[in-house]
Amino acid sequence: MERTIPEPTWSSPQYADSDCSALKARLTPFLITGAFIRLVQYHFSDPDNIETDALKGYVWTDSPNGCISTVVTGTEVGPDSTVRSVDEVVDGSKILITISYNRDGQNVQQRPAILIKREQVQTGKISFQDKTLDSLSASSSFFPGAEYQINITGSHSLIAVGKTGAEAERLAEEVFYRMLHYKPLIIDELQLGMMQVAGMSDVRELGDEAEKAFYVVVGIKWAYVYRWRVIPEAPVVKRLHLSLTEQ
Repeated sequence: MERTIPEPTWSSPQYADSDCSALKARLTPFLITGAFIRLVQYHFSDPDNIETDALKGYVWTDSPNGCISTVVTGTEVGPDSTVRSVDEVVDGSKILITISYNRDGQNVQQRPAILIKREQVQTGKISFQDKTLDSLSASSSFFPGAEYQINITGSHSLIAVGKTGAEAERLAEEVFYRMLHYKPLIIDELQLGMMQVAGMSDVRELGDEAEKAFYVVVGIKWAYVYRWRVIPEAPVVKRLHLSLTEQ
């Protein structure tokens, strides 16, 4: 028995044009740092995203100044109609996730944290010369300027800090597998040429005996091609000097 599938009815087209984001327009190491921070913050903002059951209580929230708790002062009326001051403690984020140079040493040692640090950035040649082949513009038939390209490579350290070595290691594992699983999507969204989750360090100590903490470093390497064009605004006018000599 043959079955006929009706032809779908097409409606008017919907235009979904949007401006390019800053990442699409020009990728920089600073933007890569921000992207890693937002990715880790988003992961810990919902307990359903956290794979390790022991870490599901480590929920990140955008609390003011990254404080562990905030004391809010107010007033209330007592049974005897007297007004008295009341201090209410409001819990903030259970985990600190920020860039490494914004950390507060006291806050880091009081609660778990993930700190994102940009390491050294280097450049390298793509071919024997940085300049690409010059060509005329197909639309206007004029020289649009010389185009150059270079390979930019760098790395980031995602530092998991905990009050115990086990806490730091579990946090580092959560970040390690998050970046490993979503590496293809991150490469596509950030327009990276390469991204590699390089590895996870051993557990290391932080601070002194009185304020001791532990940390583990997750290393990420990345690279992308940076291109730019040098466009001459006007031709260079050469001066000609004539001198007369008698023969």
